Amino acid sequence: QFIDLNAEGEMDLFVANGHLYDQPMVPQLFLKQSASRFHDISNRAGSFFKAEGFGRSVASVDWNRDLAADLAVGFLKSPVALLENTSRMGNRLAIRLIGVNSNRDAMGAFLTATVGESTYHFRVGGDGGFFASNEKDVIIGIGLHKQLDTLEVSWPTGQTQTWNRLPIGKTYI
Repeated sequence: QFIDLNAEGEMDLFVANGHLYDQPMVPQLFLKQSASRFHDISNRAGSFFKAEGFGRSVASVDWNRDLAADLAVGFLKSPVALLENTSRMGNRLAIRLIGVNSNRDAMGAFLTATVGESTYHFRVGGDGGFFASNEKDVIIGIGLHKQLDTLEVSWPTGQTQTWNRLPIGKTYI
């Protein structure tokens, strides 16, 4: 699952591992360092990353509504785990799209977010792991900036909407 854990605007990577039936494995967590490089921080991310299991599904969800994406992890032979993201490094806001002229869940909509010199792209979808679906809210990490300069939404119908100067710390619907 790609997820911006520290709200710096870069997508980090969580991997739930496990051979099909006979070889449990430890999960892994990678922070994005550059355009093509990730750093494995699993050994310092907590006790969850030391336990072997048969990881099967991963879904992102902001279960406690603090604007930091958390992870729900499903296993073949163990209970589901909920990993709470406690990183408070960068600023965030969330976008919840509700389709009126397009499908209600806005599946397939594209978001382009601009802050300072950086532009980020997101797609609304139900992706997730095996038998899992991500929450539809798009959480946007913008580092130390205090507002999102521009948000453009391209709806599945082809319609485009734009908003400017969205302050951090809110969920916009």
